[in-house]
Amino acid sequence: MPILDFGCFLTAHFLTIPPLDDEYGNLHIIVDKKDLTEYEYDSNIFYGICRGKTLCEWFKNNIKHILVDEPFPVKTCGITGTSMWLNSYKYVKNNIKELNVFHELRQDWLWRHSIETCKEEFCLPFIVFRKVESGIEISWNNKSHHYEGVEFKYLEGFELVNEETFKNKVLSFICNFDS
Repeated sequence: MPILDFGCFLTAHFLTIPPLDDEYGNLHIIVDKKDLTEYEYDSNIFYGICRGKTLCEWFKNNIKHILVDEPFPVKTCGITGTSMWLNSYKYVKNNIKELNVFHELRQDWLWRHSIETCKEEFCLPFIVFRKVESGIEISWNNKSHHYEGVEFKYLEGFELVNEETFKNKVLSFICNFDS
């Protein structure tokens, strides 16, 4: 069973869920003892679900972007990765050609720094990974998600994780999942 454990700040692991086929599993991202994937729906507690292979491929393709200081590509007043994305809407261009470029730049950055593409039809929190100074920032914002009837337990925040620890654990997760 592959386990992604970043130590005291973040733990994420993929476990097969028996009722589903073995491509799917629970994703737990724990920061400072808070499971960011935890949510309530219809008075029941659930956790994120995704395809393990999709998550592994996403990390393979994007760790190189997460580990470098890739500035947010458009104007924003945000400070964390999630707030930069959400607040950049305030600077939408009026010209249609500029508008298309604006959205393309934003979207490309998001796909390289967020697990958004891993959620498919499942409910996952909005989490962004990005390099800041000598660490990796993990930020989340679930205040304005689009899941009807879902209430995430942890709405907004961020933590810094040691860069080497993050890198080594992601590479170990990829290696364990591929074996």
